[in-house]
Amino acid sequence: MTDKEYLLFLRDRQTEMRIDILKCCLTPKKTIFVYEFEIYKKLKEKYNAENIKENEENVILRGVLKNQIAFLTAQGKLISGTAKYGIGYRTVIHLDEIELVA
Repeated sequence: MTDKEYLLFLRDRQTEMRIDILKCCLTPKKTIFVYEFEIYKKLKEKYNAENIKENEENVILRGVLKNQIAFLTAQGKLISGTAKYGIGYRTVIHLDEIELVA
């Protein structure tokens, strides 16, 4: 799969990816945040291209995830906060509302 085809593949799955990001960022407390790298690790298994090895960084996927996280944050569906090792994210909405708003 070429880079262009892979980017189109990810673009077709934006809504599904947003739902997955929101589910990854569900936390039991308002003081707990999920780091961007943890989101990337979880979603890499699902959205990784065939030509990228498991231990290699997928820069296209990482860029798309950053854009989706920024979109969800701008929409007010994610909150960012300072955590122990940097910026983290958590959802504003409850699990039963996630699929309705993505």
